[in-house]
Amino acid sequence: MMSRLAVMVALIGTIIPGLAWGAGQLSWSRTYETEPSLVAPAREGYYLAGKSSTRLHGTGTESVDRKRLLLIKLDDSGKREWEKPIVEYDKHHSQKSIDEDLWKIISPRDGGCLVVGQHKDKDWGSDEKTDVWLKKFDRAGGMQWSTSFDYGVFDHPGDVVETGDGCIIVGQSLSEEKEYSDYVHDDLLRERLDDLGLDDQLRESLVDFLRMRLYDLWRVRLDPDGNEVSRETFSGRWSNIDHMALKPDGSFIAVEYEPNSDMGTIISFLRDYQGSRGLGFNAQGEQVWEKQWDFDVQDVEACPEGGWMIAGYWFFSNHTWAVVMKVDEQGGTVWRRNFGGLFPERALNVEPAASEGSFLTRGRFVHFIFPIPVQFNFHRLGLHGWPRWGRTYYYFFPYSAYTISEIAPTADGGCIVVVSRKKLRELNDLYMVQKLDAYGRCQGEGCPWWQHF
Repeated sequence: MMSRLAVMVALIGTIIPGLAWGAGQLSWSRTYETEPSLVAPAREGYYLAGKSSTRLHGTGTESVDRKRLLLIKLDDSGKREWEKPIVEYDKHHSQKSIDEDLWKIISPRDGGCLVVGQHKDKDWGSDEKTDVWLKKFDRAGGMQWSTSFDYGVFDHPGDVVETGDGCIIVGQSLSEEKEYSDYVHDDLLRERLDDLGLDDQLRESLVDFLRMRLYDLWRVRLDPDGNEVSRETFSGRWSNIDHMALKPDGSFIAVEYEPNSDMGTIISFLRDYQGSRGLGFNAQGEQVWEKQWDFDVQDVEACPEGGWMIAGYWFFSNHTWAVVMKVDEQGGTVWRRNFGGLFPERALNVEPAASEGSFLTRGRFVHFIFPIPVQFNFHRLGLHGWPRWGRTYYYFFPYSAYTISEIAPTADGGCIVVVSRKKLRELNDLYMVQKLDAYGRCQGEGCPWWQHF
């Protein structure tokens, strides 16, 4: 009798999701006034990184705001353990402007936290100057070391990973002497602009605007104390590098993309191609492949089992489709999935899962003058890209607007989701951080009723 009962329980647990794998998993939802933009699971609990702003004085262009980048430690149930400042500065809304942006956080094996960001020093009368910084914090939020990367006029972070003897960071830089290039020859530009029937003055203005800037890529290895061990620079005919992903062995991928705008369409026409271009580099720093894709890439991530996950959107037959694709170590397509329906959709974020498969965020848009999101679809994909389950955050849910800004898989098969929730009848936003179980449910403390199922 007992053996029959055990078999029945096992069968029910297999057929009904949640009675087996999903049972007993911790899920919760917390609301914060600080705007979290990044999240990383730690050995115990989770790290959040976000930004807060307080008006000091003045209005309009004469105002001054106190900005703070914050590192927040949560326990396993989402309760705040501590909050530490990463950077504090005053932002003057005048000719001279300084700003700081968060880029990525990861938690190394020691339980601390690595935070990557970008410093912007912009004079509104000229181009801005940017640098990359990397800071290491211990488990109590104390800063262990800080370093910066200043290799050109513009320095942009790409990705960072922990290694067995420190960490590796990749990024890109634009030096003053490489600001303009003959990436697209002026004669070719003029010839094609003539085909558009433009007058001479507008044509010459576009020729000057469309000269491409070339960036150098770089890879820096650091020891556990933040000291530079080695630095490599990779020069090529690259512009508009917007996404990079890195693996612990030092291999990385860089994606050159076309902006989704009318000017981007013109650039695509002038360049003889549309979509994105992927560049693959091995652990020795050699470029080993280059691929052309017919869609605009929005995110790229390394897969633990090998290869890369790529998400974006594809314009086909007067419709925009969400795209998620896996490529192997040589850039070859393993599989590709297109998602779409009545409304235009874009794949915004993809994160390989801690167990298998990946998590995908899709935005559904309505196009008037600007694309307006109406809902965000959140999926758990299997190893071959087919959805296992999906959840929806409606942008115009009654009295609130929801947007998903970050996903981080967890070791139990679930994930952490950062959601901004704007109260339509209030002036201030509220921000939610939710721990979902392996089936995308939020059934614990603070979870909205509509996420229980």
